[in-house]
Amino acid sequence: MLLDRLEELLARIEELPQETSALVFELLDGLDVLHRSALTRFVAAVDDSAVDAARADPAVAWLLDAYGLGDQRSEPTATPVELGRTRITT
Repeated sequence: MLLDRLEELLARIEELPQETSALVFELLDGLDVLHRSALTRFVAAVDDSAVDAARADPAVAWLLDAYGLGDQRSEPTATPVELGRTRITT
């Protein structure tokens, strides 16, 4: 399964030299922020019926749930996702 493979790859990245793994995790964190922001804005912009129709696809439903974008007629809730250490610093 893809999720299992991704977890395996994350574990292997953590075994890389710290400087290398920090760069990879910074990249992944940045992509996560970009995707979360874009998907949140997209879901807010489309009709609820379009979101409901898209949720029929298991991959789309998983993604919406992963970003806490469940039923948009109610208050969105955060879905806890273990991503490892926080790596982005400002």
